[in-house]
This record gives sequence, structure tokens and C-alpha cells, in this order.
Amino acid sequence: AFFCRQGKNNMFLHRGTKLEPLPADWLDKVCCVYDSATTCCRLHHATISDCDREKAVLPLLALYHDVYERHSAKDSPKSQEDTDVWELIQRHKTAMFPTSFIYNY
Repeated sequence: AFFCRQGKNNMFLHRGTKLEPLPADWLDKVCCVYDSATTCCRLHHATISDCDREKAVLPLLALYHDVYERHSAKDSPKSQEDTDVWELIQRHKTAMFPTSFIYNY
């Protein structure tokens, strides 16, 4: 969500001692949340019935809507941040927004 509004130049990693700029490929590696191993599915929903993948659908669609509106606006200039997030989504759209997903009960 932060990247969608502020861009990657304002994002950093902390690896124990200091903040570091993001590696160039970091966002490409972490943007596909439906490819991740969620704790709830790994534990077969033993302690909770809700699935994190299900709960992520609406917030991710809302983020996409916001990015799409800014990208589609004809009367406003595009920032570098807007261009970067749009290009990231286009590269990974199928994985970021799958038509279905599997969760383990």
C-alpha cells in the first residue's frame, strides 16, 4: 500500500543494524501475496476459520482501483511513482490478482 502512493524511493529494509535502500528486484519478489505461504493455510486453519487470502481480496482490489484511476486520468500528469506501480502490476497482474486461489482447511 505504501509503495502504491509513495514509491519505492521512500522504502527501506532493516536487516538488523541499519536501514538500507530496497534492492532493485525486491518488489517483484514480494508483490504476489497469493503465491505466499500464509500461516493460516499452513496450519490448516486449526485456530481460525477465516483465511488471510480471502481477507486480502477486497483491500488489494481497492489498491488496484486507486492505481488504475490515477493511471487512467487523462487530465492529470503521471508521477514516476504512479508509473512504477502501474508497471509492476502489469508485469505480475495474473499472480497479483488471480481469478481463484487455493486455501487449505
